[in-house]
Amino acid sequence: VELTGETASMSRSDPDAPFTEGVFCPACGTRIMHRRPTRDTVNIKAGTLDDTSWLMPIGHLWTQSAQAGFRPHPDDILYDRQPDDYAALLAACSKATAS
Repeated sequence: VELTGETASMSRSDPDAPFTEGVFCPACGTRIMHRRPTRDTVNIKAGTLDDTSWLMPIGHLWTQSAQAGFRPHPDDILYDRQPDDYAALLAACSKATAS
């Protein structure tokens, strides 16, 4: 991943959730990604990518507030809200990227 342009970040710490750093555009406030030092991954916001033609969604969070036209693939993992456990989503990601 290559980020170009200026970014800013803020961190949040919650006793019930892992420490998270959010990276965003300081001009418009668009979230670009989240990082957690306890994991070797980052969560990139798909809408910030120049080319999304290769993306194949695996799961969706906060579907309770999805737009009316949202139609997930039948195999996608859906969460009404923020999940307490990401095991199923992480397993699906590992399976999808194993090939």
